[in-house]
Amino acid sequence: MGDFNAIVGHSEQVVCKAINPRVLEEFNECILNCRLDDAGYKGLSFSWTNGRVSKRLDRVLLNHSYGELFPLVKVTQLAKTGSDHAPLIVESRRPKEGKGGFFRFQKVSSRLEVFGDVFSHVEQAKLEVQKCERVYESSSLPADRELLHKAKAIHLRALAIEEDYLCQLSGYKWLQEGDKNIAFYHNYVRRKRKKRAILGIYEEGEWLSETSQIAALGVTFLQEQLSGGLNMDHAELVDCIPSLVTDEDNEMMLRAPTKEEVRTVVLSLNKESVAGPDGFNGHFYHNFWGVIVDDVVDAMGHFLNGHKLPQAFTSTTIALIPKTDAAKSWTEYRPISLCTFANNIVTKLLSTRLGSISPKLISKFQAGFVHGRLIQDNVLLAQDLMHRIDKGGKEGNVIHNLDMSKAFDKLSWQFLKRVLGRFGFSDNLIARIMACIDNSWFSLLVNGKASGYFKSDKGVRQGDPLSPHLFILAEEYLLRGLQKQ
Repeated sequence: MGDFNAIVGHSEQVVCKAINPRVLEEFNECILNCRLDDAGYKGLSFSWTNGRVSKRLDRVLLNHSYGELFPLVKVTQLAKTGSDHAPLIVESRRPKEGKGGFFRFQKVSSRLEVFGDVFSHVEQAKLEVQKCERVYESSSLPADRELLHKAKAIHLRALAIEEDYLCQLSGYKWLQEGDKNIAFYHNYVRRKRKKRAILGIYEEGEWLSETSQIAALGVTFLQEQLSGGLNMDHAELVDCIPSLVTDEDNEMMLRAPTKEEVRTVVLSLNKESVAGPDGFNGHFYHNFWGVIVDDVVDAMGHFLNGHKLPQAFTSTTIALIPKTDAAKSWTEYRPISLCTFANNIVTKLLSTRLGSISPKLISKFQAGFVHGRLIQDNVLLAQDLMHRIDKGGKEGNVIHNLDMSKAFDKLSWQFLKRVLGRFGFSDNLIARIMACIDNSWFSLLVNGKASGYFKSDKGVRQGDPLSPHLFILAEEYLLRGLQKQ
């Protein structure tokens, strides 16, 4: 930690004179060769200035061991007072042990003959190889050579399992099997955890850094965002939506699914996606499909036949992804719903069936989430209209700028039910669709711990396969209403 008198890139300076690329290359090579990782910073952009030139010369570099010991490191760059260098405050934290952690199915579990610590398996296999090498060097017997080969094979298998485990933790999907590197994954997992960690939040002008305080405030904030649905019992809806859903369509949507249909749905879902609160991801369903197929198909059939989904299916964990590098308020985080894979099978089944009839329900003015249409076409159309806005017409030209922020979170359930009814969806089908969204329970994930457990009364979940289809159906009321007016 300190003044390195060097920068890693042109973005770390404000100066008219160009810097020698070789100087940048040497400093970056030094960091790479020493296997160090920049801890990053919050606060002012540059740590040093002489009045004319500003640079980030001061930084904190961590090695792998320190990063493992303190996963949550925060560096704050303060204002320069009494010196041309900015003071650095370094906070090193470890996640607090205690309740709140939850089960996560790891895809490497399907490759393990004996369950246990993946890393200890690697270490034990390595020690066994060293032991066999010593025995073979002293004896040179064919039997001992065979034992050495077996020990090396077990060690290589343990390393491959460790790589898969770290790959799943890191979330990297673009690396090929031959490109895996354990050190890279360790560093990336650490950086990913640090980036997503919420080290503090501003609340009414006060900076709060205790995880328990952050979690409590976050739960309160989300409860306010997901509650307060509009009461539309007596509201009049403009008669602008024709009844387009036939009896055959309603029967198709509610028919009992076949094993092949459910299997196709399971395979279409991303098995690499993060698991919901039950901990079971797509790898579990893919690897053990032959064991669980009958139970899954029966569960889908029971739901479509009118049975309620269990709360374990509809529970959702909300993860907060920072929109900026220095997020300080809740509005600077993007909430992502981590639904259970079982729930996604149900909603994906419905969304697939709904997608087959949506082209006749959704007008040509909507292109997103409709099979056979491209949203880019509407982008190009909007650009063309903007270029022609100044051209005169009989009644003039008007552009409506609609605020669609948090649109999924604000969608009224009562409004959605009435729109679905206008389209011709049967009462039974509407009840099945609403059962997917009005029985949603949420917990907030803060620094790896789940907090709170509350129910929403409006909105549809981002990340749920059914949500986009329901949203564009609700949006169709606005488009058809504007056309009618």
